[in-house]
Amino acid sequence: MEVDAPALNAALGACARAARGEEAHELLVQAQRSGMRLDVGCFTTTARALLAEGDAPTAAAISLEARKMGGRGFGDVRVAIAACKAAGLNHKVAQLAAQALARDKRIRTATAQSSYAAGAEVTLAQPSGGREQVLSAEQRLYLWYAWRGERLERLDSALAKIATETLARPAAGRNGGDAPRADPMRASLSRAASVGRRPSFESDAERAGYTLAHLPTRVAKVMDTLALENPPWLRPAVIHALGRRNRAGPIGSSPKSAKLPMNGAPSIGLHPAVAAGESASYDAVSLGCGPGFDLAAFALLQPLLALPSKAVRPHGAAENGPGKGTGVRMLALDYEARWEPEFRAVESAVRVTLGRRHRADFDRCDITQPIEAPINAAIARALSGGTLLYTASYVVAENAAALRESNFVFFEELFERAPVGSICLILETTHRQFPAVARAAWRGGGKEVAVACLRVRSNRGYSLCLYKRNVSTASQDQEASLRLCTANGGVNLLGGRGDEFGPESMELARLFRRFEKDDRLQRSESISALAPAD
Repeated sequence: MEVDAPALNAALGACARAARGEEAHELLVQAQRSGMRLDVGCFTTTARALLAEGDAPTAAAISLEARKMGGRGFGDVRVAIAACKAAGLNHKVAQLAAQALARDKRIRTATAQSSYAAGAEVTLAQPSGGREQVLSAEQRLYLWYAWRGERLERLDSALAKIATETLARPAAGRNGGDAPRADPMRASLSRAASVGRRPSFESDAERAGYTLAHLPTRVAKVMDTLALENPPWLRPAVIHALGRRNRAGPIGSSPKSAKLPMNGAPSIGLHPAVAAGESASYDAVSLGCGPGFDLAAFALLQPLLALPSKAVRPHGAAENGPGKGTGVRMLALDYEARWEPEFRAVESAVRVTLGRRHRADFDRCDITQPIEAPINAAIARALSGGTLLYTASYVVAENAAALRESNFVFFEELFERAPVGSICLILETTHRQFPAVARAAWRGGGKEVAVACLRVRSNRGYSLCLYKRNVSTASQDQEASLRLCTANGGVNLLGGRGDEFGPESMELARLFRRFEKDDRLQRSESISALAPAD
């Protein structure tokens, strides 16, 4: 009796449910030898059976064969990713995820609209070997995690190897877990965030332990947050900032103008370095960078944010390895100069795994001082050079007391001087200082500054995002945002949530009142804890 492909597929499915992979493989081989016309489902189902039985290498080979036959559905891709991951073919995991994301119609539409809003001319490459498809939010999230998970594993392994050669022996963590993954600075950093006073970073061993403990989670948090689709201005701003050095003018400026305006009031005193004509152009500035995890996040984000775009990744460039773009140039700033060895180790890991075109400069800054202070010369030069993307990672809470004393003047001057199109992401262990930072930004940048309180699935805590819009094109920005949000179904393509507010938003006022209440309560508890016992 002749057996057709549907009947064979049913038999293979029974084998998969029973974890009888070897039997399923034999059925597939026999069908091939008989000359039966097999569909993609036969190969994918056989791969599932082999994977259930524990034969990952054969499952990976079969699933990749299905890909050659045109298996581009999400189910086919998911089985292939699972098989390749189990077989240790991590480079294939990233390649499969990247290809599937590139074919997603919503991401391709969002990339085109985001790039258009950012003033970039982008030609979308045709999906290689398959048609466009529409993925659900959960499917996109699965592919995103698969892609960045492989990249982070490579980075983590490279850092561990480099650290053994260049850093102090990591201190064992006092918070449980096995050294060096346990964080030896957890207690001191938690205490610093609670009382708002800067901790000590004198110990070489503790800094090394912190660096090795946190690279995957810190990089993932920055990536996940900056990859959100809502608020709708976020992706255009990030795409524009990470490619600004190859284009003319900020978002909303005339295409004919290549000059990035300071956009500040004449009363601002220029830093002596800027007055002397010094400036520096970067793709991004990381404030309070510590070991420089943000460089890894930006290097990973740069090709993925415009994944189907020829403008970012030349057509035909390898998707599982470094492309031939310009790379990310970042300025890493920290008050504590002792972080430089750890920063250089992270930079080396980035260059080894993601491409030597990525590089960074390390310098000092103090966010509790005005920008014209001598210690802030480097960021003054970056502002003068038109840098648009700024991150402050876990540095605000530990400096809260000094920031309050200065009335958050650093952030006020940052947005007073920053060009239109500038974006600042603040990641913290607590949201308690976000209202004060936002009000400082509004004092400096006025009503042009939009605020979003962001949350991602990988970390449910709030982050604060500030964006300096062009007030003269606000109505156009709103129309573009509406089109983008509608195209994406009103949800983030990669999960999470972004609540967008203006300075006069009632929703923002209610949220900030909650944050300020939490801050008053925490400060009261800290004072009580520090008071001498009777």
